[in-house]
Amino acid sequence: MVSREQVRALLYGIAVGDALGLPVELRQRVDLEAKPITDLTGHGTHDQPLGTWSDDTATALGQAEALAERVPAELDKLEADTQEMLLRWYEDAEWTANGAHFDISLSMRSAMMYLESGVQPREMPEYVAHATGNDALVRCLPFALMLVNRPTDELPISVITATQLTHPNPQALVASVLAVHLAVALLNGESLAEGIRGLHAHVEGASKAAHLPAEHAERLLPIVEGSIAQAEVNEMNASGDALDTLLVSLACLAQTTDYSSAVLKAVNLGDDADTNGALVGGLAALAYGLNNIPGAWVKQIARTAEIGDLADRLALNLA
Repeated sequence: MVSREQVRALLYGIAVGDALGLPVELRQRVDLEAKPITDLTGHGTHDQPLGTWSDDTATALGQAEALAERVPAELDKLEADTQEMLLRWYEDAEWTANGAHFDISLSMRSAMMYLESGVQPREMPEYVAHATGNDALVRCLPFALMLVNRPTDELPISVITATQLTHPNPQALVASVLAVHLAVALLNGESLAEGIRGLHAHVEGASKAAHLPAEHAERLLPIVEGSIAQAEVNEMNASGDALDTLLVSLACLAQTTDYSSAVLKAVNLGDDADTNGALVGGLAALAYGLNNIPGAWVKQIARTAEIGDLADRLALNLA
């Protein structure tokens, strides 16, 4: 059974990691090496107040709320529920940090315009070919809370259903599935090292479910071969590509020993620092527990009391 502390850890872990990375999104790595982020800061790239988080957290919280409203989850309603949540976020700025949008990626904006017009992005071949972004990775993490006690074959179906609403490219689908597999392993009490090593057993199934072309399968070799823990993080791509985000996040998690060091390692790589921080933050919080997230950071993030209330409501419904 998922505990209240685990739900709170996941949601706060995502939001805090996101808020740490947002001010340095798109910053050059060399600049951050000279003056690294060590604490929550404000303004920066998007000139937002301290504690602000991005659309990654907003859609993850929206997904958590959608799950809270339909627990036990009905898989046949999952696509409609997720699409409704995304449209409320896009059109009404629901669950945004400060009531307004400021950083929607081009691919996400395109996907939302399709959905508004009644077209599924997965039905647009030209869009599918380029929809490799990481926008769905973080928002899918709350599915782990629902899937931890469900048959294992439901995981790829659920995650792919939700991811393909905006990012139907097989590379993005695989990244989301593997991230949620790791979250489920952590919820089941596995250590980060065990969970990351165990991902190799899910690569084939995830690739098959997502119809990943063979020419892209080699990107998953660090997971299959178990070499991600030895990767040179500073040489890795921390851009907005879904598989890059997954791999660099796994490396940051594998090479640190607590929440703070993991998220700071991720955000100080620059590039897509908010998404990398959010993904690492959610997974690290599941691994190390709610109390391992610095309390001062939790208190300073936007809408912190509302996040706690949402987590408690979801935990109660999951019990």
